[in-house]
Amino acid sequence: NVEDRLAVFVNATSPKYAHMERVSVVVWLPTVNVQYRMRCTTALVPQATVAESWQLRPDPPKRMDWLYTLEQHQSSTVDSRERLLEILGSLELPEPLVAPDTARGLYLEPEQIDRLNLGMENGVHDRRRYRKGNPGGWIEDVLVP
Repeated sequence: NVEDRLAVFVNATSPKYAHMERVSVVVWLPTVNVQYRMRCTTALVPQATVAESWQLRPDPPKRMDWLYTLEQHQSSTVDSRERLLEILGSLELPEPLVAPDTARGLYLEPEQIDRLNLGMENGVHDRRRYRKGNPGGWIEDVLVP
């Protein structure tokens, strides 16, 4: 949740980053027995917001972002896990530790949301689809589960 919007943070060195103009997100909430599927377009989060949010990350993902930027892009091959940890341990990181230029954020802009409620007392799931309608509105369809 970034500025009352949904966002994901990625590294621009990741092969998936180039394909994230449109994304699908599935969220399963087992405590309420409900699943959401969202089809979204994306929009860039301002770099200042990315840099601020990046500071909230735990140390290992911060170090990994710098590894992707300085040594090896995300999803590239490495000889062994031991070699990966060796490279990670030898990184010369900036002081103070700040987000690398490759850190990115993408706002998720839902176009369609499917909601599947599996917890109906009669056992028949309740499935609904919400589609973007006219300015700011949503159209609700009841679907056969």
